[in-house]
Amino acid sequence: MQLVIVESPAKAKTIEKYLGKDFKVLASYGHIRDLPPKDGSVNPDDGFAMTWQPYSDKTKQLKAITDESKKADRLILATDPDREGEAISWHVQEVLKKRKALPDAVDRVTFNAITKAAVTDAMAHPRELDEDLIDAYRARRALDYLVGFTLSPVLWRKLPGAKSAGRVQSVALKLIVEREREIEAFNPEEYWSIAVQMEQAGQAFEARLTIHQGEKLGKMDLANEEQALAAKSAVEAGLFTVESIETKPLTRNPPPPFTTSTMQQEAARKLGFSASHTMRIAQQLYEDGAITYMRTDGVQMDDSAISAARKAIADRYDASYVPDKPRIYKSKAKNAQEAHEAIRPTNFTLKSVGGGDHAKLYGLILNRAMASQMAAARLERTTVDMLDGSGQTGLRATGQVVKFPGFLALYEEGRDEKRDEDGGLLPVMAKGDSPAKKGVEANQHFTQPPPRYSEASLVKKMEELGIGRPSTYASIIKTLKDRAYVRIEKNRFFAEESGRLLTGFLERFFQRYVAYDYTAELEEDLDDVSGGRAEWQKILEAFWHDFKPKTEEVMEKMPSEVTAELDKFLEPYLFPEKEDGSDPRLCPRCQEGKLALRGGRFGAFVACSNYPDCKYTRRFAQGGQAGDSDDEGPVELGIDPDTGEKVEKKVGRFGPYVQRGEGKEAKRSSIPKDIPGEDFGLEWAVRLLSLPREVGNHPETGEVVTAQIGRYGPYLSHNGKSARLENTLEVFEIGMNAAVAKLADAAKNGGGRRRGQQEPLKILGKHPRTDEEIKLMDGRYGPYVTDGNVNASLPKTMEKEAITLEEAAQLIDARAAKGPAKKRKKKAPAKKKTAKKKPAAKKETAKAKS
Repeated sequence: MQLVIVESPAKAKTIEKYLGKDFKVLASYGHIRDLPPKDGSVNPDDGFAMTWQPYSDKTKQLKAITDESKKADRLILATDPDREGEAISWHVQEVLKKRKALPDAVDRVTFNAITKAAVTDAMAHPRELDEDLIDAYRARRALDYLVGFTLSPVLWRKLPGAKSAGRVQSVALKLIVEREREIEAFNPEEYWSIAVQMEQAGQAFEARLTIHQGEKLGKMDLANEEQALAAKSAVEAGLFTVESIETKPLTRNPPPPFTTSTMQQEAARKLGFSASHTMRIAQQLYEDGAITYMRTDGVQMDDSAISAARKAIADRYDASYVPDKPRIYKSKAKNAQEAHEAIRPTNFTLKSVGGGDHAKLYGLILNRAMASQMAAARLERTTVDMLDGSGQTGLRATGQVVKFPGFLALYEEGRDEKRDEDGGLLPVMAKGDSPAKKGVEANQHFTQPPPRYSEASLVKKMEELGIGRPSTYASIIKTLKDRAYVRIEKNRFFAEESGRLLTGFLERFFQRYVAYDYTAELEEDLDDVSGGRAEWQKILEAFWHDFKPKTEEVMEKMPSEVTAELDKFLEPYLFPEKEDGSDPRLCPRCQEGKLALRGGRFGAFVACSNYPDCKYTRRFAQGGQAGDSDDEGPVELGIDPDTGEKVEKKVGRFGPYVQRGEGKEAKRSSIPKDIPGEDFGLEWAVRLLSLPREVGNHPETGEVVTAQIGRYGPYLSHNGKSARLENTLEVFEIGMNAAVAKLADAAKNGGGRRRGQQEPLKILGKHPRTDEEIKLMDGRYGPYVTDGNVNASLPKTMEKEAITLEEAAQLIDARAAKGPAKKRKKKAPAKKKTAKKKPAAKKETAKAKS
């Protein structure tokens, strides 16, 4: 019997259909072991030796693999064809070797698509494990471990409220924070444009002013309304004739098939998918045999796929859409071993797969792959210049026409940002024609700051800088969101206070390790390991030689010293210069003290030096922006129509809130982060202050169901039980039917909370392997995490505010691996001592008996 090991049961099921009865296919369910989440798992003093520990939830599967391996004549390791797949195969082999269950014959096979032909061909061409890829995996895993377990304790002690940092995640966070700073520092400039509505032979078109007072007009030349109105008058007074007509042919070639990053970008732009969701759907499509492997830098398809694509194009369109020669694309990936074939369908005649998101992503992959082999699009751009009789004022109209759509008939690549496009078809005109003016408009504009990153543009930027690799983008973005360093509004990343503070700290004390060039060079070094061009221990030695002393140096600093240095380093952002030239550090309340950065239990904030006489504070990330802090005082939103009381928006130590009334009778409510600032006004304030909202009486119990916002977000409450809501808007809109269903689901899944039961401090998310919800709790003996089955105490070195989902999962796995806690044996109750009777008493008893 031959035993085949793959990662997932879906992949195992598909492959088993293609192999004969002599084969047994089992799934490892991903990685089977990892570094234990404790100090010492990587030992730099012993050649970076690593201690590996099996996942507790893989015990049953490992036993099944071991039992079958003992009976097998040959072991075939058929995990994914990349670094992580090679590592999983290596882990399986090592575990079986330790258990003395490894067959004499062990082979490694890889295939880029789960089709019968690909699997059969792979089985006929086995190889040994790739030691270079395994070394690259060990190097990356050790690096991430050393950074996390060395840097995180520094953060917990020197930066209150900070969470853990990561080797690549922190650099990606820096990109988002720097963009936030650019936006805040941006000063918009006013400019005007003149648009002219014209008509020729009954066809309308638009022209714009390009020559004013005999000079070519630049974008910013009309700087104010006065200049714009003067230019408008000149256009209105002029009679324009066509001076020249220029027509240029244009050719657009199709983009190559998808790589991992371009697939994530396009799925974000066109389908609204997050990077992690895109990869999850793509993984399922791959395991079902619908597409080729989805983690790749490669842009080329194999010859048979190109032929199939060209045939599919000819069948759907006509011969003019198929170029004379196949298109050949070259990958820019440095490491050829990790650059596989591009992502493409395994069968170009299959127009759809599954439904919902699976069908959407498959359609995107199919169209992109087919378009890559289609003919170029041919376009024609026309430019018409017109002058008035004096030659002092000129207009220009442009138009673009598609003469032959080519690949555009099937697919057009999306863009991250909108840009001005050339107009459509212009009317037929000749030199000397005088089109009629139908209207002239003077339009005001302001220069715009650089846009915040979307998931697509962030992935694109990281790829351009060489930060991270295709298989890591989704997990990097997910980590930033899970740690609450960023939030997403309208598909754009906003840096949270914790993320901005962490970035400032790392820039000041660990500048080299968040530098884009250094991070990219380290990625290239790791690629050299996987390509057999470098030794992994030497790369780790070079990194550790400088990194370890740097962390020790920062650890020796007092927290107050760290805060003082951050205050100076972040001065341009915290205390920007004011237009009137006044001191940006002068306290706006007492007008005497100086503002400075301070550290507190819940993070950094800005406070007055005259504390406690002056208690002015503002949040760290406000950066002295007018209207965001207490220096502007409360903002009056209006009068509550029901109570007649004044409603104000204020900013406190813990963020913005609304208040109705004054003194002890005043009612307050925090402003949730998912309410856009531009939408917030009296209406929203009154709604928040009206909470809790009665949804109605439960049809089964008759008890009232309420919707409200608590410490951990929006939720429903009924008869001592609760259920989480998705967002703030749902608090005000959910009806009874939906509320009853949510409460029932919460009770079924253990999400409800009975009276007297403890509410979790935080819900961290679902365990990546067991899918059980992990909660942070405050117990009798300190904080702990639980998945409902296993409780794991937090180490004393770990702050409960800083724990992440990944760290919690590791703690739970480590605790589960130790087995159930031993119950303390109850001590037997002490035996009562019986006093010995004195001899005299015995004599008296004897006499009494006689």
